[in-house]
Amino acid sequence: MQDQDLDNPNPKKNSWLVPFLVSSTVIGILAAIALPGFFNQAAMVKKHEAKMAITIALRIQLENYKDKGRFISSWDEIPMGLRPTSYDFKVSIKRDTIVIITASPKSDGLSSFSGVGVGLAKWICQTLEPSRTPPQIDEYLASECPAGSTILKLD
Repeated sequence: MQDQDLDNPNPKKNSWLVPFLVSSTVIGILAAIALPGFFNQAAMVKKHEAKMAITIALRIQLENYKDKGRFISSWDEIPMGLRPTSYDFKVSIKRDTIVIITASPKSDGLSSFSGVGVGLAKWICQTLEPSRTPPQIDEYLASECPAGSTILKLD
């Protein structure tokens, strides 16, 4: 009986193995393609949150300057709703007429930002490469982004 099983194997025996291997391979390939995109999306969301927080804070700062003649000197004092937790934010005031808000990521792999508000104009400088150091804005050349960063114009 045992010799007969070896000579004429049952094709239904272990029939799950080939479909299992094929489906495992397909799932592995899809995961290899999808996971990097998923992690990239998470980083993009964090960067977008930081840009939006700076944009809102600059609007509030310029309104405050227009109404009261001064900028708010602390990030925590700016009346905003939700605040991103992936970045550290700081406010700098230069010559009483320029406000700079910086955003430094708390983890590697993200860009840094420096938002600038002067008069009615506002813009953001973003590092071209991931960096924990925000673009350093020179108060006398505040209308330009430094080397290694690019300007993001705002409405």
